[in-house]
Amino acid sequence: MGSMTAELDYAFLAEYAKTEAGTITAIGASFTEVRVRTFPAVMDITVAGRIRRKVEDEPPTLKIEFTGVDGAHLIAVEDVLEVPDDSVEYAGKTASVLDLTPVW
Repeated sequence: MGSMTAELDYAFLAEYAKTEAGTITAIGASFTEVRVRTFPAVMDITVAGRIRRKVEDEPPTLKIEFTGVDGAHLIAVEDVLEVPDDSVEYAGKTASVLDLTPVW
């Protein structure tokens, strides 16, 4: 049987999100567009989600990059997704929840 790599279960954008004890609490979550009255505009966002992997695998490093419409690099967020001591194991897998808020 082949080796499993870390897999993204789900991810979404939110106005605010936090993780605690393997859960995600989010406010203003899962939007697909932002409309503003003036431009440029500033909006704090959080990328939240869950990544699962085999229990015996090392915690993965997640990197999310934001680019402009012209492909120019705007910002990157990177984090090692450690699994908390109280995480739930199921079918030989475990999951890391994440909440990444870029600092512009």
